Amino acid sequence: ASDVYKRQQKDLMPNEETNVSTDGTYCYIIGGGWVSINGEEQKHPISVKRLTSENAIYKNISDKPIKILKYYR
Repeated sequence: ASDVYKRQQKDLMPNEETNVSTDGTYCYIIGGGWVSINGEEQKHPISVKRLTSENAIYKNISDKPIKILKYYR
C-alpha cells in the first residue's frame, strides 16, 4: 500500500556528516540531537524537517553520537 511509510536510520558520530537524499513524495528527516542542516545550526536538539530538495547535508555538532531517521513514502 502506498500509504505505508518506510524508515531508515543512521548513527552519526561527533562531527560526522552525511548526505541525506530524498525518497518518495513525502520525505521527513528527524534529527535526534544537535545537528546542522546544510550548514545551518538548528535551534532545538530534536528537529523534524520535510526534505523538499534532492538532498541535504546533516552534521552532528554535539560531542555525543546521535541518530537521524528518515521516513518516506
